[in-house]
Amino acid sequence: MPFFFLFFLSFFALFNQKSFANEHSTVIINQVRGSECCSVGELSNLQLQLETASKLQLPTTFSLRYDVLQNPDFLHLVKNYQSNGNFEWAAFLEITPQLAKDAGVEYKGNETNWYEAQFVYLIGYEQAERNKLLETYMKQFQTVFGNYPQTTTAWMIDPFSLQLLKTKYGVLIHQITREQMGVDSYTLYGGPVHYPYYPSLNWALIPTAQKSDQMPIIIRQTITDPVYNYGDSTSSFTAQANDYVRRNANFNYFQHLFLQAHAQSENQDTFALLGLENSMPLENQQEFVKQLEFVAAWRKENQTHQILTAQAFASFFQNKNEKNQELSVYYGQDQEKTDEKAWWITTPFYRARLRLSGKELFVSDLRFYDESFIDPYLTAPAKKLGWWIVPFSIDGSRYGLNDQSQQFNFLFNDSLIKNKDTNLQATRLTLAENVEPATLKVEIDTKQLKLSDDKQTLAIFTSQKIALNKGLTDNTQNALLEKMQQAQLWKLEKVDNQNGLNIFVPVIKKENDLLTKARREHYPLLFPELSEHPLDPQNTYLYKNNRFAIANRNPVRLILFPKDQYGYPITLKTEPTVTSEFAINQIEVKAQSAYNGMLFLDFSNEKPLKTQVTIEKDGWSTKLEIYFAPDCKQNPFYCLRHPKQALWYIGSFTGDKWRALKEKIREIRLQ
Repeated sequence: MPFFFLFFLSFFALFNQKSFANEHSTVIINQVRGSECCSVGELSNLQLQLETASKLQLPTTFSLRYDVLQNPDFLHLVKNYQSNGNFEWAAFLEITPQLAKDAGVEYKGNETNWYEAQFVYLIGYEQAERNKLLETYMKQFQTVFGNYPQTTTAWMIDPFSLQLLKTKYGVLIHQITREQMGVDSYTLYGGPVHYPYYPSLNWALIPTAQKSDQMPIIIRQTITDPVYNYGDSTSSFTAQANDYVRRNANFNYFQHLFLQAHAQSENQDTFALLGLENSMPLENQQEFVKQLEFVAAWRKENQTHQILTAQAFASFFQNKNEKNQELSVYYGQDQEKTDEKAWWITTPFYRARLRLSGKELFVSDLRFYDESFIDPYLTAPAKKLGWWIVPFSIDGSRYGLNDQSQQFNFLFNDSLIKNKDTNLQATRLTLAENVEPATLKVEIDTKQLKLSDDKQTLAIFTSQKIALNKGLTDNTQNALLEKMQQAQLWKLEKVDNQNGLNIFVPVIKKENDLLTKARREHYPLLFPELSEHPLDPQNTYLYKNNRFAIANRNPVRLILFPKDQYGYPITLKTEPTVTSEFAINQIEVKAQSAYNGMLFLDFSNEKPLKTQVTIEKDGWSTKLEIYFAPDCKQNPFYCLRHPKQALWYIGSFTGDKWRALKEKIREIRLQ
């Protein structure tokens, strides 16, 4: 080969390195709320975000709620920055009372429950109403900007609305929220965890192998902690400022998550999404400014580090992904205990979670994807909250190992270290025990993830197959799951044995409306919307938060948990009957929680008193004594004259201290 030709190839490779290198993309999307009822947005916070992004020359997308488009003060500020070529103006599709009114749609929420999924998102409305709401929003957006938005945001959205956004309004990319269970009244559990993807026509949470001209690209809010976001009920293991500050984590945690997101396998592009609502407090906004400054500095480090608006990223993603990657991996480790590791594996056919904890390597989550799976809100509106749960054979965050109680435990992480001293151990498929992290070899490319140690291959994950060095003898037994497991609706099926590895493939029954039927028949597992199933006296119980209270100061609080035959919460049609042996000033039955069904029963009295209360509901009943103690701190002489009642005061005092201590211990465990 001629020398000049070799020289040309070397020269071309040197000066076009960016063309062949992996890209590291960061997208910033801020959600902007106006001044209407529902989580009022601060104009000054928006101004701080705009000034910071402008000064740092950061491409940023601002998703605007309907009340922003109608507010002169907000619009004046937005117009001041409209000529900034780095900014994109997008749509934040939260339904406000005024939007519903202007669209001629009945709004059933109020200032206290506006955030519940059936009020705030399109999924809570009939299809014809969704069309009207979108039409009204888009008309107003076009009036303000002269065009339709290319990017939209709504934490949950149905496929009917997504197709309208794409085909009628030209939306390229839509942002939903992260993997979460019950946060802010809506659950998204089982979808692709981190990377953008093309969704199926039937459900935004299900990825597809091919892009569609009928659906926008899906991206997910914020960077989640690959190790600890799974199963977390505190909403505090993400890169979003208001989340990690909640558990007193600092800016180092954000840096850890951000840099980790961009330090994945060398064979795939990386991605990170940041943002913050302008309704968050000033201290969160100031933390977010630090994040933006850090990201601006990161961009300067390497020419492959790019910051894009959501619209620009959509174009980039489409150009590089004519079809989805066959397999993507999102990896992470504990910030300090680096032997605690997790890998999220996503393909168009399944999602798996690999975990290394306490020197055990295991699969703690396995979901199945099929384009026939239908969003429960495709045609029917949400009735109570929002529930997206992808079919699974292993869920190590909700179901305890060998738990025969048929009760739903509180969520917990699949860490074997954090749960070592509790009864909450993750259900899991163990691949290897006594693993020395230093000997574990992980090889990743766009086609497979391979795990091996210094002796053998442990597992290989490809787009459609999973190869294991053992069978499916596992630690996934749980009484609550048995009915669904026996139905064999979806499973891993062994199809071959190669090189000492057992080859399995996801198999899903071919049956019309399979998931729709399964949600009904296995509702606690796949569609746990609170419903009016019959109360079961054996599973229903009363939690005694405090039986001792200070008279004329705080109430005695009992908490009723009504359950059905599976131990799952239910909605009561009528309140329980509550009576007291002696008359007291007030008995208050508070509104039932829409998430876990708990019902607060508060008892108040102005004077010291001991009485027996009886609580009854649909065949379940209980009796117990409650105490209203004198305030011995304020009236020590009264307590000296009434020593028995003084003991009630001690009971109230020690109970308060004990509850505060338990909460402190809980906070420490979560850190």
